[in-house]
Amino acid sequence: MTRTPVRGTAAGALITTVVQSSMATTIIIVGLVNAGIISFIASLSIIFGANPGTTMTSPLVALNLSAFAPLLIRAGFLLGIVGGQYKVFGRPIFYFGLVFFSLSLISNVMAPYRTAPILSLSNLRA
Repeated sequence: MTRTPVRGTAAGALITTVVQSSMATTIIIVGLVNAGIISFIASLSIIFGANPGTTMTSPLVALNLSAFAPLLIRAGFLLGIVGGQYKVFGRPIFYFGLVFFSLSLISNVMAPYRTAPILSLSNLRA
């Protein structure tokens, strides 16, 4: 995936979009360089791609993918069980759906607190 700098940058952006943390991507890549699994030069393009990948998280949340979360969870689960050569994509799809399902659960649980008078900023005293 890192034969060319452009491919490495795209891989870094994709990994960071899935992981949703450029710091996690950078730490993983530094660990792989330390272990000698990838070269330092190849790691640079992945790390450069990590920052644009972080910005992709906001549009994904803005798309309100929580409606598709149960579908992604089921698809990832089934792909992980009977996916054949695509089995490796099962877990990322499953966890991607789980992240958006969790966000919708948290949003639903916190909804009553949005209008709670005791939590209003106007009740704060200087």
